[in-house]
Amino acid sequence: MEGNRIKGFNEFGVDGGNAAKAFEPKYSIFTKHVTTYTGKELPNIEIKHIVAAAIALKGIGGVLFIFGSSFGAYLLLIHLAITTPILFDFYNYDIEKPQCVQLFVKFTQSLALFGALLFFLGMKNSVGPRRQTKKKITKTKTGCIVHCCTQRDADKIFLHSTSTQNTMLSLNQPKPPPQLLHQTLTSSFLTPQPLHLSIFGIQKHRSKSIITVRASRRPPPPPSQQNQSLYQPFRPPPAQVPAQYRDLDLEARLAILRDRLGVWYEYATLIPPLFQQGFTPSSIEEATGITGVEQNRLVVAAKVRDSFSQTELEPQALAFFDNGGAEILYEIRLLSAAQRVASARYIIEKRFDARKTQELAKAIKDFPRRQSDKGWENFNYLYPGDCLAFYFYRQSREHKNPSDQRTINLEKALEMAETDKAKKRILDELNIKSGDEMEEIEIKIKVPVVRMKMGELSESSKVVMLPVCKAEDGEIPVMEAPEECKSEGEFGVLNAEKGWKRWVVLPGWDPMVKLGKGVVVEFLDARVLPWKVNRWYKEEPILVVVDRNRKEVVAEDGFFLISNSKQGDNGFKVERGSTLIDLGVKECLGSVVLVVRPPKEENEDQLADEDWE
Repeated sequence: MEGNRIKGFNEFGVDGGNAAKAFEPKYSIFTKHVTTYTGKELPNIEIKHIVAAAIALKGIGGVLFIFGSSFGAYLLLIHLAITTPILFDFYNYDIEKPQCVQLFVKFTQSLALFGALLFFLGMKNSVGPRRQTKKKITKTKTGCIVHCCTQRDADKIFLHSTSTQNTMLSLNQPKPPPQLLHQTLTSSFLTPQPLHLSIFGIQKHRSKSIITVRASRRPPPPPSQQNQSLYQPFRPPPAQVPAQYRDLDLEARLAILRDRLGVWYEYATLIPPLFQQGFTPSSIEEATGITGVEQNRLVVAAKVRDSFSQTELEPQALAFFDNGGAEILYEIRLLSAAQRVASARYIIEKRFDARKTQELAKAIKDFPRRQSDKGWENFNYLYPGDCLAFYFYRQSREHKNPSDQRTINLEKALEMAETDKAKKRILDELNIKSGDEMEEIEIKIKVPVVRMKMGELSESSKVVMLPVCKAEDGEIPVMEAPEECKSEGEFGVLNAEKGWKRWVVLPGWDPMVKLGKGVVVEFLDARVLPWKVNRWYKEEPILVVVDRNRKEVVAEDGFFLISNSKQGDNGFKVERGSTLIDLGVKECLGSVVLVVRPPKEENEDQLADEDWE
């Protein structure tokens, strides 16, 4: 046992021991990150010195912190600030890996300890050193000493001073025996000023009693104001019950709710008074059969209908909501008063149900937030139909042109539109075909990034074989690679137009099936691609599938393969279309269709579209 202890103390050795071996790779990765982001290199420090400093900071700081030392807390803060981002490097692992979760938990624990130390220092500095305050001794302004021999004379003095000076006297000692009276009063005691007198002691001295009277100029405390009004919290007035239900008792009101007697907006007013009488939604459901969701819908819809009484909505229009109107009016509860009236008229005109009313309310609330969308200026916010038409118009632009889904949404938008300007815009969209010059159609190209899985090729029913070029070979092999590779015969024998040394077989993914003059460029480093974040900042080979038929740079959101001689042997570069358009580049080697990452035993997340710069 003693030998193991000695061995544990000697583990540091000359090179830092096991701690330095575990710390060195993490520190190297951390320095690379700092150099990459800041462009500045950290000074070269031996690992054993860092380990020794960490041990010293944690050991000394921990001991001092136990005794409440602020200096110890500062040492622990320095230790956490240096070691936490290096040791618990969860950012270097994928989010689904167990190492990432474990390191992230430890990282948050260190942050919590860091915050606790800051809280300790804040409390320590706010309290400060304690100082003992000296109590001030109240000095008497005037005083008198009364020597009396009889209790009767002493009582006369006390009663006289009480009536003339309006003071309060108290005697705590027993009455002294009768003695000759001899009094000596100071002139200030006889001055007619409001004084507060108190006899605080009677001492017996031989045959005389000495009564000490002290007077002060401090007035007595004011009497407490008992009639002062207390704070009362706001309580809403009791819910008003309709006149036809006021004379009914509780059982009769519950019976009306149970049997749904009358129209819905009349018996809905009976629910709020039940809450004030102590009922809960569950107890009301047990007594009437109305669920809590339906109770809320009835109460809210009744309030929405009452808000129409102060508007210009015709009484004949309100009759539309008498049958099943609670579900419809509940959906427009979040709209303003003017929007409710306009929506109610539009709902009556189109004979909407609750589901369509929900779409209408959603479109009205969403319309102001879509100012940057294309075609927004052609629709009028004051008309509910235009808001709903823009909702379907925006959905149509999410589908390809031409497509059935796009046409269906545009027809719905045309049916719901109210203004002529909105209808004209929708008709123009319906008349647009591929190749028309009436209006530019926004082209958005999303490049999927996938990682191949083990055995994925064997499970694929369709495969694609493409020629491969190394990135370091330059531009010529990309131009000379075979253009087409067709399958012939019943066995699907592949026939290339000319011979080529390097080929790759990939699963028949959708972007690959319709690829004509495709070629694959092999990069040895994935960092050549413009990642938005360094989530996949790893040195691993990738395959970039390029379509040589699309060489024109037209889409700002697309990615294109260009030749860049500034990079030396690696003369290829993948750039965003917006960057090339700003530089005036109109033609490239081809458009990037797909990025393939090598298979690994552990499945990792694919790169999302928004992860591109």
